[in-house]
Amino acid sequence: MNKKGGKKFSEKNVVFDCDVLVIGSGAAGISAAFSARGSGKKVIIIEQDKVGGECPNYACVPTKALITSAKAYYFLKNEYPILGVKCEKPMYSFAKIMKYKQSVVSAVTGDGKRLGNLLGQNRIKLIKGSARFIDKHTVKVNKKKIKARFIVIATGVENTLPPIDGIEKTPYYTYKEIMDLKKQPKSVAIIGGGPVGCELATFFSLIGTKVTIFEVMPHILGSEDEEISLLASKQMQNHGTNIFTNTKVLSSKKVGKKVELVYQQGKKKRESMQVDLIVIAAGRKPRVENLHLDSAGIKIDARGRLIVNDYLQTSQKHIFAAGDVTSKMQFTHTAHRDGGVVGWNVCVNNKAMKKIDNRVVPRVTFTMPEVASVGMTQKDAKEAGYKITVKSFPVGALGRAVTENKREGLIKVVLKKETNQILGAQIIGQNAGEVIHELALGMYLNAKFDDIQSMLHAFPTYSEAIVAI
Repeated sequence: MNKKGGKKFSEKNVVFDCDVLVIGSGAAGISAAFSARGSGKKVIIIEQDKVGGECPNYACVPTKALITSAKAYYFLKNEYPILGVKCEKPMYSFAKIMKYKQSVVSAVTGDGKRLGNLLGQNRIKLIKGSARFIDKHTVKVNKKKIKARFIVIATGVENTLPPIDGIEKTPYYTYKEIMDLKKQPKSVAIIGGGPVGCELATFFSLIGTKVTIFEVMPHILGSEDEEISLLASKQMQNHGTNIFTNTKVLSSKKVGKKVELVYQQGKKKRESMQVDLIVIAAGRKPRVENLHLDSAGIKIDARGRLIVNDYLQTSQKHIFAAGDVTSKMQFTHTAHRDGGVVGWNVCVNNKAMKKIDNRVVPRVTFTMPEVASVGMTQKDAKEAGYKITVKSFPVGALGRAVTENKREGLIKVVLKKETNQILGAQIIGQNAGEVIHELALGMYLNAKFDDIQSMLHAFPTYSEAIVAI
């Protein structure tokens, strides 16, 4: 099949092992494989680690499980007494928290077997091993060459080390190794104040570990609205997290059983700190180093990401890419959607191919309280040249917030002034990750904000904040 913009490939005398070869079994890869198989294509999927990828095994799912346990302990100790519920000696077991986390992972993944079984039931062949390109249609894995009409790269990303002197010789953890931690540390330094760093900080601080975040940007959660980010920072500090922004960690070394960091905030004097362990939560790069992309003539950008068009085709039109490995958005939900688009596109002619739609992509960071957003921030909209109206409302004034004693929070909506349509929205507060989807739907349908407000909202709910603005 000749893909849009690609050279015509002659299949004469070529014997293909499969129609579609998928490299990577994360959200994007699995979605692409099942989508293509659903259209009757012969599909092979290659995975070098756990089937399902990082989200259910190491990242999204286990992190949320840990935070759930930590919040339960924190509420019992600090908030439930206000509601008249008291436990004389609130206790927790770190080992049992980690055991609960693993039970959640097992439930989602079926003890690591669910997806593998589904692949088998759908006659999708799974090969465990590391893949590399031999040519534009051939991939080698476990000394075996596989020739495919179409290839999908969905290998995701991997952590990179920040430029810290001595870091390679210093014991450190990433979110992946943290999931196998056996003993609770008394102190943790987290390098990076993005969503991963903030969620890990939330978990550790709520169970009493002394946590310090080092962030080089002016504020944590740098992609979020600044006012929202500052409120998140304040709440995290209230829960015991020490936050250094505009700060570079310059060096690290092991000192006895501890790790010593030297850091500098702005132009202030250099200082040092000793902690039980450090977590690297800053910097990721596409996992493509061993793929031998040059053998297939696949182009990457300056950051090593696969360059793709709106159909998710690489520079070789029969080779697609989906998920975090691309130059597009890096979320599990977009990866899953992108995989489905790719699975469709490898099965149809050019005119029927689908483009990805990133107009409306909600996101949530599971701190306490949650931070959720969609679309443009106030700053983004101004820089894009829009004339805007910004409306906000304190979540704590809602009846539901009062009854649940969840008074912290703010909702902001950025509107296009001449049409009153939503350009973006940001929320920090209880259930923010749920409330944001009503505003996202309004954006998706190009609805006017006053039309959304005119709909009757049940009392008492957090969604009433949309009407109250």
